[in-house]
Amino acid sequence: MTIAEPALRDAEANALFREIEHLHHGIENLEHVVARLAAGENAVFQLGASPSLSRGFAPALLHGLQRAYPKLIIQFDVLSVEQMTDYLVVGRNEYGLSVYEIDHPNLTSTQLGSVPLVAVLPASDRLASKAALAIKELSELPLISFAPETPHGRAIAGMCQRAGVQLAITTRVRFAETACAFVAHGLGATIVDEQTARDAGFTGITWVPLRDAAVLPVYLHRNQEAPRSKVSAAFEALCRQGAAASLVGKHR
Repeated sequence: MTIAEPALRDAEANALFREIEHLHHGIENLEHVVARLAAGENAVFQLGASPSLSRGFAPALLHGLQRAYPKLIIQFDVLSVEQMTDYLVVGRNEYGLSVYEIDHPNLTSTQLGSVPLVAVLPASDRLASKAALAIKELSELPLISFAPETPHGRAIAGMCQRAGVQLAITTRVRFAETACAFVAHGLGATIVDEQTARDAGFTGITWVPLRDAAVLPVYLHRNQEAPRSKVSAAFEALCRQGAAASLVGKHR
């Protein structure tokens, strides 16, 4: 054995020890990261929602989720009908809330409940003080409505057909919130879902229930390929609780 051999063995042992120590610290760091993720720390929760659910229903759910996971980072997106499927499938985001069903093999759609349509009127209109309205009572007012292929447009058309009424549509808009803003600016009356009417936040308008009102279903969509976590399970539980508190026709 040469004099250099013990020194070589010592160097190899030291290198091995440093590698083991590095791996040990790596495992400790991994365990720390896993624990933080389990607690919702540094995790990002992404949710997309229809405009009708974005001012009241969805924020209430996310408030409950953030109370349970104070360090959770929330990414919230307001999505049109055309955007929702790509948001979930192409963007690989986990959850979406909408007022329509989505038929896609990678998604599950669970109906949480439904929300009725209501009339939104200027607060000064003679009909605004009524406890409820028949849709035919709106026939003399200029109506702000929606394209026939939209969820609101289809529901309004169905109500008119059942009642044998033709409304005087003077303006078409894309979003229910926009319709409420137009009412606030004196362009007429509108028919939107109760969630939108309740959370619109505009002054000078009021909403009145409609007799024999159509309803819009409220769906929770989930990307089946997205990984589930404790945060996911908590959000789904909050959805069920939120539906029980503010929607009709709840589905368990």
